[in-house]
Amino acid sequence: MPISVPGTSSSTRSGADRRPSSGRRLSGSRLEAGLLAGAALALVLEVASRAGDPLEGFSFGAALAGIASQLPVTLPAALAVSVAGTFNVAAGALLLRAVRSSPFRTWSDAVLAGFGGAILLDVLLVAVLGGAGLFRPVVLAGALLIACLAIVVGRPLVAAPLRISRPSLARVLLIALVWCGPLLVALASPVVPAADVLPNHVAPAEHLRVFGSIASLATYPSPIYGPSRLFLGYAALMGTLATLTGLPAALTVAAFTGPLLVVSALAMRRLAGAAFGRQAAFWVLLAFPLAFTFTRLPDVRDSVVALPLAASALACLLSRDRSDPAARAGRPDWLLTVALSAATLVHPLVGVLTASTVALLALSDPGRFARRAIPALLATGVAVLPQLGVMVGLDPAPLWAPAAFGVALFAALAASAAVAAVAWSRIPVGWATGATVVALGLGLAVVVVSAPGAPGAAWQAFNPAFPILFGLAALAVLGLAPGTHGGRRLLLASLASGAGALLLVAAVPDSSLVGQSLRYEVPKAVGYWLPWACVPAAAGLLAAIARRRTAPLEGSGRAGIALAAVSVAAFLAVVLLSVGPPAPDSSQASHAVADDLAHDLRIAELGFWQDDPDPRLVVDPAGEAVLAFLRGEIAAGRLTAETQLLHVAASYQESASLPIADFTGIDETMISADATTSIFTAGGRIHPLADLPAELSGGFGYVVLEAAGLPPGNRAAILAAGYRSVFANGRAEVFAGSP
Repeated sequence: MPISVPGTSSSTRSGADRRPSSGRRLSGSRLEAGLLAGAALALVLEVASRAGDPLEGFSFGAALAGIASQLPVTLPAALAVSVAGTFNVAAGALLLRAVRSSPFRTWSDAVLAGFGGAILLDVLLVAVLGGAGLFRPVVLAGALLIACLAIVVGRPLVAAPLRISRPSLARVLLIALVWCGPLLVALASPVVPAADVLPNHVAPAEHLRVFGSIASLATYPSPIYGPSRLFLGYAALMGTLATLTGLPAALTVAAFTGPLLVVSALAMRRLAGAAFGRQAAFWVLLAFPLAFTFTRLPDVRDSVVALPLAASALACLLSRDRSDPAARAGRPDWLLTVALSAATLVHPLVGVLTASTVALLALSDPGRFARRAIPALLATGVAVLPQLGVMVGLDPAPLWAPAAFGVALFAALAASAAVAAVAWSRIPVGWATGATVVALGLGLAVVVVSAPGAPGAAWQAFNPAFPILFGLAALAVLGLAPGTHGGRRLLLASLASGAGALLLVAAVPDSSLVGQSLRYEVPKAVGYWLPWACVPAAAGLLAAIARRRTAPLEGSGRAGIALAAVSVAAFLAVVLLSVGPPAPDSSQASHAVADDLAHDLRIAELGFWQDDPDPRLVVDPAGEAVLAFLRGEIAAGRLTAETQLLHVAASYQESASLPIADFTGIDETMISADATTSIFTAGGRIHPLADLPAELSGGFGYVVLEAAGLPPGNRAAILAAGYRSVFANGRAEVFAGSP
C-alpha cells in the first residue's frame, strides 16, 4: 500500500505554507523540532522506567528475544498479508475507478476508497464463489486479477503523481515511536492477541480458507457466539486474505496489523485535514493515541477496522471531490456510499453511528450535504439487509448479498436523480440547523416522557475517562479551532449521534436477552465512538495553536510563540507520559503512549495468552496433535464443510478446552458442564451435559471428548451411540460416526 509520510501532503501548498519560519508560528520551526525531539527522548526514558512495574514490567532484551523467536513465522506472514492486502485494495480501488469519469485526486484517496471497495468486493466473492464451493486461492486470485485488468485498461488510477517530500526528522522519529507498539505485538504474535476475536471473527475466516465454501451467509463455526455477532464484511475481508496467502486465519488477522496501521493513519489524516485544515493532518497522529481505539489496534477487532471506513466516509462528505464531473452531474457519490456500506458490514453499530452523523449533517446543512448523503444512506440501508437478516437469526442464502448490492446500486441512482431536482441550496443553513435542533429536542422529550429513567441511565453509561480529548473538543466548539471546513459541525453531529444512541438504548427494557445485549453492546460501541470523534477536533486545535491561528495567540508577538510552545509541550506530556498509575490495557480510558508501549513490549516478551496452555500459540502440543488429526481428516475428504462436530468438555471457555472451530474452521457444537445462555452465547451451540444423549443421536460426523473434569460414563455413551474411536492422546479422544 502507498504510505503517506507523516507531516506531508500531496496537495498544493499555499503561499503562506511556503513561508520560512520567522518566529510567527511554532509549526515547522526549529522550536517545534526541538519540542518533538525532546518528547521522543522523554518517551523512551519513560518506557525504560517501566521495567520494574508489576503491571507493565518487561526487559528490552527479553522483548526483542520474544519477537526474534516468532519472526520466522510472523515476518513472512506480515509480508504476505501486506502484498495480498495491497492486491485486494487495488482491486477495490479499480472497481470504484470504473464508475468515476476521472482518476482519484491523490494516492491516499485511492487507498482509502480501495479499502472500502475491497470489503464490498470480498463480500460479493464470498457470496458467489463461496456459495458455489469455489472460494479457493487460484480461483479467488484469478477473479481479482481479471477484475483489475478489465477495469484498468485505458484508465489512469490517480491524477497526481506520487510525491514524497522531506518531512521533519523530529516528526518522523516521534510518530514512529508512538505508532510502533502494535507492530511489535504483531511480530511477536503468531495468533491474534484478542480472546474474543478468535471465536467471533477468526473462526468464520478459517472456515472460508479451509473449505472454500459456505452453506449460507449465517455460517458461524464457533459454538460460543451466535449469528448476531457475525459480521459479513469483516469475515469476508479476513477470509479473502487468509485464502490468498494460505495462512491460518489466526495468523492472518494478527499479520493484518501493519496494513491496518497504514489505513488508520491515512483515514485519520484525511478526516482531520478535511475537517480542520491540512496542518491538522500531522497533529491527529499524536492526538489519536488518547482514544481507546488506538490501544485496541493490535487486536485487529471489528470496530477498529470499521473506524477508518467511518473516517473515510465523513471525510468524503466534508470534501467533495470536484475533479469528478460525474459528481457534479447529479450521480451518486460512490466513494461515500461504498465507505458507509463497508463500515456497516464490518461493524454494524459503527456503521449506524456514522450513518446517523451523515444524516444529521445533511439535515443541518442540506445545501451542502443532502444531494450526496441521501442516496448514500438509502443505498447503504439496502446493501446491508443481508447483514441484518443474519443478525436477527435468519439463514440467508449466499446470493442474498449480490442481490442486495444490485438493488442498492439502482436505489442510489434513482435517489440521486430524485434529489438532484430539489433546490437544496435555497434552504437557509440557519433555518435547517434550527429545525434539526428542534427535532432533536422533541425526540428527547418523547424519550423522557415514555421512559423517564432513560436520561439518568444514559448518563451513567457515558464514559468520562477521556478528559483531555473532551476538553480539547469543547475548546474547538467554542471557536478556538478553525471553522471554515465544517469541522465543528461534524464534531457536534458525531457527539449527538453517540449521545442519542446512549439515550435510545437506555429506553430499551432489559428484560430479554436482546434488550440486555443492546444495553451492553451500544454503550461499548459509543465508548469507542465519542473519544474517537473528538480526535480530529483536538488535532485542529493543536494545529491552530502551533500556527498561532487561534484567537488568544494571534498578534501576540514573542509571548504568543512562547505560550504556543508551552501548550504543545503540555499536550505532548499528557499524550506520551503517564501521570498516575497505568490504566489496565482492557480499561476503556485514555492510555499514555508510554503505558501502551510498555504493555506491548511485555506482550512481546511473555506472549499474550498467559492463561492458556501455550502463551503464544494458545494450544499446547497435545492439543495441536488433536487439531492436526482433524486437519488430516479434512485433507482426506472425510471431514467436509457440511460435517458437524460435537465437542464434549468440562468448560466451553476456550482457555480450558480446545478451540477447535478457531483453528480448523469446522462447524462445532459444544456440550459442557458450565453451559450457559447469556447475551454472548445466545444463538450459539452450547448445551449442558444432560443433552449429551439427545445430541449423540443428531448425526454428528465426529465427536471430540476431553474427559478431564467430567463425570465418568461419557466415553461409554459415545461408543454406545455407534461412534468409533479413531484418535486418542492425553488431551482428547476423537470418535467418528458411521461412514
